[in-house]
Amino acid sequence: ANWTNYPRCDVAEADFCMSVALAGILDEEQCSADTSFDEQHFGESSGCARANGMFRAANTLYMLNMVDLIVVAIATVPIAFLVAARAKDAPAMVGVARLCMWLFSVVDVALQIAALAVAYGDAGYSAASFLDAGCLNVRGSIELTGFAEALKNVRIMGLVELAIAVVTIATDCAEMVSGEPLFLAFEVLMFLGDLAASIVDFFIFTTDTHRQALALREVLSHTTGASDLWCWTAESLADSF
Repeated sequence: ANWTNYPRCDVAEADFCMSVALAGILDEEQCSADTSFDEQHFGESSGCARANGMFRAANTLYMLNMVDLIVVAIATVPIAFLVAARAKDAPAMVGVARLCMWLFSVVDVALQIAALAVAYGDAGYSAASFLDAGCLNVRGSIELTGFAEALKNVRIMGLVELAIAVVTIATDCAEMVSGEPLFLAFEVLMFLGDLAASIVDFFIFTTDTHRQALALREVLSHTTGASDLWCWTAESLADSF
């Protein structure tokens, strides 16, 4: 067999790990195709489909959290406008600023829910299945474990951001009803917290998750023969069939 000379590869589940390697040359639809001709390497629950799903989840998370960060950053304009309008006691300006804030808040919450749905999807389970099957050597296992840990942090930050967004909306409602300056100050504070959390989430955890997924896929796709991460790669399968 075409194993690499690294620990763990000698105990790998060959059929499953070979299926994972196919993700280097096949997309998710191809991996999930009719399994009648090869039930070991293809199908919706195959290693090939799981690997592609994991890579897709990392890309989707990256795009969602990047867009969310942009939305929250742009939202600094209406919240600053709201503070200025309150200071000038201009009801019309307050109404416009609040409408814009609500629009941005709804988009923010929707993006956070979408990102959480992806983060709590099958990517973490797929990563664990690759580790359990022994499809990676020690270095590769460390990389994939890092991916899984970064994904957990993305989940935590997503929940924090969603909670902050909901509290900000509730505070804005309270400020709109009472007109109490204290509520406005707290709303600004919560918004700044949301912005800070979005920055940390994207530039640290989401970017890390995306980088590690890209590195794992790149090696899986373009490494000829032995890999220092995966026990099997797409181009090494030719020696095995």
